[in-house]
Amino acid sequence: MILVWLIALPALIPQGFHAIWPSHESAASALPIPLQQTLDPNVAPWYELSALPRIGDSLAKRIIEFRNTACANGAERAFENLADLQQVRGIGPKTAAKLAPFIRFEARCAGAIKENQGR
Repeated sequence: MILVWLIALPALIPQGFHAIWPSHESAASALPIPLQQTLDPNVAPWYELSALPRIGDSLAKRIIEFRNTACANGAERAFENLADLQQVRGIGPKTAAKLAPFIRFEARCAGAIKENQGR
């Protein structure tokens, strides 16, 4: 019965979606991400980040820790490009290359947004 389910599973994924299968760390990385959708690591929650290729729960949490620290230290954006994302321990050039189609860099830190609204 399990074998039949595993064989039929790919047919259940909507066309245009990319399935990320769960690791032993979490089932959260099983969330499908539409290929046309991109995430901004400056604002994306951990469960969305963990669904990206080569990113699991641990690395997603490190991205958020890095982001929170950068924003708390007065940065306008924690990440402005893929090179900035490689500052997170565990993300190197190969991982960054795999992430490139799924990542955009637009949002600013909440503190920077509030400061600019007051002007």
